[in-house]
Amino acid sequence: MNKQRRIRQLLARITEDRDGAMLSTHALVAEFGVSEITMRRDLQELADAGLIQRRHGGVLGASRRATGAKSIGIVVISFQGKFSHPFYNELLEGADSELHCLGYAPAFVKTFAEVSTRAQIQALSQLHPISGLLILGELDDEKCRLWNGVTSHIVSAPSIISPQITAITYDGYLAMRQLLDHLVKLGRRRIGLIVGQSDAGRMDDRMRGYLAGIAEHDLERDESLCFSVVHTLERLPSKIGREGAEHLMRLAQPPDAIMCSSDTIALGAMQWLQVAGCKIPDDVAVTGFDNLPDAQVVYPSISRRWARWKLWFDNLPDAQVVYPPLTTVHLHKHLLGRLAAEQVHRRIEHPDDPPLTVVTPTSLVIRRSCGA
Repeated sequence: MNKQRRIRQLLARITEDRDGAMLSTHALVAEFGVSEITMRRDLQELADAGLIQRRHGGVLGASRRATGAKSIGIVVISFQGKFSHPFYNELLEGADSELHCLGYAPAFVKTFAEVSTRAQIQALSQLHPISGLLILGELDDEKCRLWNGVTSHIVSAPSIISPQITAITYDGYLAMRQLLDHLVKLGRRRIGLIVGQSDAGRMDDRMRGYLAGIAEHDLERDESLCFSVVHTLERLPSKIGREGAEHLMRLAQPPDAIMCSSDTIALGAMQWLQVAGCKIPDDVAVTGFDNLPDAQVVYPSISRRWARWKLWFDNLPDAQVVYPPLTTVHLHKHLLGRLAAEQVHRRIEHPDDPPLTVVTPTSLVIRRSCGA
């Protein structure tokens, strides 16, 4: 079937009478016998033409938007695809399900790279008027002011981006303190940190927790043990992890444990450690943060030569890299998304209420990468 015919049939399938029910992307992939990437491209083409509404996990016909329904915009602060980032995927699922229950329709889901200028934000808001906005991730002050010109009903998750904006977050400081306490109980005394930050001018709460834990346990305060860099398109989390691990393990006195500010950074660090011949956790313990699905997986043993190829070509399968299941901090990502949706509804219904900061709980997930 050629593309034009497939697109026509796809549009007919989406817009047929289904009593307003959403069609899932996975169901359409199975029905049309194409890859998920091809289906997503076709759906995006129809959405750009205004013929369908894309929702997280599926689609609706353009005519299915209820008259008078309120629309919420969603901006994802991620260098990866908005539907492919494992952390933001769960936030989106939670937000989308709660918005639907509250009677709202997502007007758009965009990454900050897609709408980063004043002109882009104005054009998008004119094409898709919104009653409120969810910001998933950390946005700088200038971009916040631009979005405030579109709507004052803004909620952020999981980052606190401004005292004037309601935020749904977690206690990264306490979580890192607890994680460092656990490493010290296991006998680790020289503990390094790899942090990827969105803003070089702000100290991450996880870094504050790490530094406080180092002082609490009277461990050596060695600045070389803290590897902190800013995320960029050229410096994604897995690369930060590899660079950080190399920096730390090439010190005259390398650490016996490495804490990472995300699971993705930790997995990158363990890739480098595998190539360097370091055994985890015998030579060095590693911990992450987020509790993503990949953190739970143990991978089979392979040759170091193949692992070196993996470091250079990120599209090689992760299953070819050796690392044990990752000790990490569990964040209630679906809950973060749900609470963000609830709070943007509250902002719309009660615009004079003061902004809130809602802190969700975290918990340690102990696996083999730390030794116990």
